[in-house]
Parts: sequence; C-alpha cells; structure tokens
Amino acid sequence: MNNQTLKPPTPHGHTDPRESFSGRILTDTQYGEAQAISGILHAEIHNSGTFKEKLGDYAHAFARTNRFDASRAETTLRDIFRAQHGMTMNEMREGLAAQEDQIRLDDPTVLQVKHAVSKIGTQIAEGDKINFNRAYSENAQGLAAEFGITNAGAKRLMVQVHRDETGGELYDWGKQLEDEHYRPQIEAERAERGSQSRSSQSSGSQSRSSEAGEFETASHTGPDRADNGYGQNQDGGQEKGASRSYGRGNGYGNRGQNGGRQSYARTGPRR
Repeated sequence: MNNQTLKPPTPHGHTDPRESFSGRILTDTQYGEAQAISGILHAEIHNSGTFKEKLGDYAHAFARTNRFDASRAETTLRDIFRAQHGMTMNEMREGLAAQEDQIRLDDPTVLQVKHAVSKIGTQIAEGDKINFNRAYSENAQGLAAEFGITNAGAKRLMVQVHRDETGGELYDWGKQLEDEHYRPQIEAERAERGSQSRSSQSSGSQSRSSEAGEFETASHTGPDRADNGYGQNQDGGQEKGASRSYGRGNGYGNRGQNGGRQSYARTGPRR
C-alpha cells in the first residue's frame, strides 16, 4: 500500500460546542476553560496516542475550580471534545493507531523517513543553538502529519529506519551531533554572558567609588561659618541679608548676637 494515500480519520458530524448538551449549561468562563482543555487533550492524542491520564488530571482540576464532581467534569470535557472535533477521544486515538498499523517500510516510506532524519542533523549542525530533542520532535511532527499518525509513531519509524540503515541508535547519533555543534555554542554564550556580568559589576563598583569620593570632598569643603538653616551662623548671630520674620514666639526661641529672643513660631492671628 502506498503510504502517501493515507489520510487522518474523518470526523463525523460537527456540532457547535456551545450548543452541545454540556456546553449550553456552562458559564462563559467555564466554557472557555473546557475548550482550552479540549485543545490540550487533542494535542496529547496526536503527540502520544494516549489521553486517559491527562483527561483525569484536567477533569479533577476543572471540577475543583468549578465546584462540581470529577465525574461530571470528565463527562463535560468529553462532550465538548466530541462537539469540537467531530469524534470522541477514543475514536481519534484508534484512528491514528490504525493509520500507523498500515504503514509498510517500502522504498518510498524509507526515503521519507530518512529525509526527516537527515534534517535533524542539518538543524543541529547549521542551526542557532538547536539541541537534539528539539530537532527530533520538530521533524517527527512533520513526518506524523505526512503519514497521518502520532508524533510517537513517527519517532518509532525514525528510530527503526536509522537502525536499519546504520546499525546504530538514533539517540546516540543525535547526542554526538549535540557535542560537536550545540554544546560549543552554549559554552560560548555562557562565557559571553559571564564576561558581560563581570564588566557590569566592575562598572557599577567604579561608579559607586566615584560617587563616594565626590561626597567625601563635598563634606570637607564649604564656608568656615556655616548657616544653620535659620539665617544664623555658628556664633549665634544672624547672617547679613538673612532676614526671617516668623511672628509671635512660641517659647522656643534662640538668642542672637544682641541677646534678644528670636522666635520661630508660625505667623497668623493669635488664638
């Protein structure tokens, strides 16, 4: 069978999820959450071919935040999923598994898989800090879309074809490429960031030292007879031109050079 003719399972009868049995009784917030979880479960099925563990986790979380039991939450999520994707979660899983079972490693298929594997090496060698896991996952997704299977199934094909062609393991080959290309880029980036950090710290220390020197110089300079902030000099006399009138005294005046009391009370009518 020519694998190029394989197609994903065909959905049957889409329903507006908002008007589904469970969708119509949800609040807008609850419906939005259910739709988001449905999308996560859809991605998980296409990635790994499983959904029950993640469905259970999200159903419990959905139930806790919305104050209804986990069984009702799971039913709601299943209902929304079916209305949104035109099939149940299990039907989607079974369809993808059936597609993988039909694949035969004939020449055209092997060529497609070998091309996907070679792109892993190209991405790691020529890309900007791309590790094996990232390149492996991206090319598995592309191959899975071509064959209408899960990402996990595409990875199994890549492992098998690489093993048949080279006698080695895909993982070991990818990690060797990482050591040759990815890790030197990461080490160079780490060294550059360390150098920039040290340079920044050095500049900050110099700036603080300069500020401290300016403060020390300022604290040792200035007039011999400093103004005390109220127009008086250190001898108790009032500086020339420093005229201050604060009205009636409040009993806490200072004596100036003429022996008189200088009041600093607020001005205003006497109470």
